[in-house]
Amino acid sequence: MLVRRNPNIPYCWIPDHDPAIDREKWSPEAQARYFAIAGEVDYTLPPILPGDVPVRVFLSPLTHEDFLRVQALEDQKKSACWEDEEIRELILRACVRDIKGVFEEIVNDDGTVGLVELPHDRLFGLDGKINSEGLGFFHNARMAAPGTAAAWALSHSRFTARPS
Repeated sequence: MLVRRNPNIPYCWIPDHDPAIDREKWSPEAQARYFAIAGEVDYTLPPILPGDVPVRVFLSPLTHEDFLRVQALEDQKKSACWEDEEIRELILRACVRDIKGVFEEIVNDDGTVGLVELPHDRLFGLDGKINSEGLGFFHNARMAAPGTAAAWALSHSRFTARPS
């Protein structure tokens, strides 16, 4: 695994299905490495289409205590972290630091429909932890497992990778 970062600097993850990704400029090899669960993972962000705004999830690694708790729950439940709702929620609550590029529709005074980006304080509590509305973003099946896997891979590399 190639990830070894300062845990105080959140890692930016863009879901691999985001329509803002410029698929023509993103090689199949880079796509395969971007979301590999283990092995030769490469977290270089994908190319973005000009003028588009992708969803960006900012992750920090689990604390050592939470990392051990996840490992114990996986062993106890005989389930991978991205397959079990309780473990996914634990990882996401502990790792997600910010979400950008999530919009909702609003009706303007003139009757037109516009988009407004959801502010941080609507998705996160005063303690900086993701709240239930923010966590609801990960109830989408296309976000739940990949988001959890990205956070787990980031955390796993912190506690298990050894410098060569």
